[in-house]
Amino acid sequence: MYRILKGPLAHPDLSWALVLATLLVGCRESTVLHVALYPYLPDAASDDFRGLLARIESEFEGQHPEVDVRLAPLDPNSGAFYDFDSLRMMLSAKPGAGGFDLVEVDAALLGELIDSQLVRAWPVGPPGRSDWHPAALQAVTVGDSSYGIPHWLCGHFVFSRERAIVEASSAQELAAALSKATPGTPGVAAKFAGNWDLTALYLDAWVDTYGGVASEAMLPPRDSVVIESLLAVARECRVGGSNPCLEGGSFGGSAEAAAEAFAGGQVDAFIGFSEHLHPMLRRAGRDPTIKLALAPLGTGNRPIVFVDALVLRRNCHRACAAAARAFATHLNQPETHAWITMAQDAG
Repeated sequence: MYRILKGPLAHPDLSWALVLATLLVGCRESTVLHVALYPYLPDAASDDFRGLLARIESEFEGQHPEVDVRLAPLDPNSGAFYDFDSLRMMLSAKPGAGGFDLVEVDAALLGELIDSQLVRAWPVGPPGRSDWHPAALQAVTVGDSSYGIPHWLCGHFVFSRERAIVEASSAQELAAALSKATPGTPGVAAKFAGNWDLTALYLDAWVDTYGGVASEAMLPPRDSVVIESLLAVARECRVGGSNPCLEGGSFGGSAEAAAEAFAGGQVDAFIGFSEHLHPMLRRAGRDPTIKLALAPLGTGNRPIVFVDALVLRRNCHRACAAAARAFATHLNQPETHAWITMAQDAG
């Protein structure tokens, strides 16, 4: 309810001006921003990410009341973020009706999104660019334009309680250390299956072997030296006559199951992305014997970085782009990164 000022200090024209100003403020519409975040994060609270999304939304809107951010539920089992037709719908359908203004994608798919004219370059230079990791900057830059704002960086690690395993400097050394570990226990648990998982492992092994730019690894034919290096490690997952790390195996369908098997002492090592430390520690507690290192998957051990980046739908202009810029800036604040990576949404 709005009250007209009365009394000796109230002037009729001033009173109505205040009422009009109040009404205008009350009627100002916030910018609605529909966002689909990359879903492959640890569900530390085991609540289907509800607490994580609620905290991101409440903290951002507390700092930016002019924006109404609407976050899509996170479903790491959907596979939509690696299906081009699904990404096309996200970036072309009407926001709120299956479409989104801002989508976080794997930068490996960014070139195809640009070629299909589904995304636009970030206007006026994206925030925080001077602080980006060089690999992230390269992954999202075409010419002089930035088509994505990097958010998460990840890579393959080997986790073990055996020092010789984490000190291996090549796939051959790793396989030898795995074979000498606990007798009667599988050497390694990992997911050597799935279109994306196997491709990512091949890219990592190729860069470990040859260095250079990972995109060169996609040129045919497939490299026999790289494949043999991967096979040397994958063979250490065998149990009797079967290999649970391959398609159809218990670990081939779930990297989480492989991580928990290692945490429970059922295998000597685990190979996977860094975020799998969460389910390990949930299972093993504060285990000081768990060690980790970059996974040596080729004839050497050179790091490779996979980049997730926030991209704008092609018709996200003016108010939409300004809201997206503010949201991306909030996500990349050190404080926001810290509470997510330290699982503070789980207490």
